[in-house]
Amino acid sequence: MTDSIKTYLSGFGFENIYIDMMPAAEKVKDAAGIFEWSNPRSKTTGETSHYIQFQVRRTNYDSARSDCGYILELLDSGTEERLIRLDGSTSCIGSVRKGPLLLERGAGFVTFYGEMVFWKNE
Repeated sequence: MTDSIKTYLSGFGFENIYIDMMPAAEKVKDAAGIFEWSNPRSKTTGETSHYIQFQVRRTNYDSARSDCGYILELLDSGTEERLIRLDGSTSCIGSVRKGPLLLERGAGFVTFYGEMVFWKNE
């Protein structure tokens, strides 16, 4: 799932996307991280829920907050539960749970995060 999300976001111009890690801010100021912390499967429907946190680090507050918000917007299916085709083989429904929220500030960087849940039949 995380690889499919990375592919999808790359198509919108996001670069330096990391899965399950963020490089040290001293080495890479502009980066985005995708972290999956749970993926329980329903015993009745076969549907899998993927809980994902996105982190976006930029050199200034406005860019970090804006880019994090844009990622959440791109992946949110909305009230109509629009199916999102992430790549050639993966489609899902996404819903924002939290964010964008300030995670960290440091010398020359700011990190925001957001959390989403994605559902897909597997």
